[in-house]
Amino acid sequence: MTLAHPAAVLPLGRLGLPMTALVAGSVVPDIPLFLWWVRGYELTHSLVGILVVDVVLAVGVVLL
Repeated sequence: MTLAHPAAVLPLGRLGLPMTALVAGSVVPDIPLFLWWVRGYELTHSLVGILVVDVVLAVGVVLL
């Protein structure tokens, strides 16, 4: 469940890490689930997708 991902990163906020970035990074891999016209669930959950695609998407979400 996508809403469980932000809950999983909440304890990391105690380390002084930016919560906005943590939450964005935890939900962007599931963007293809919510945007039916976007394909790429397999990409956003692959190692390359995590290191490239998800980082770009998370930065975009944070900048919104």
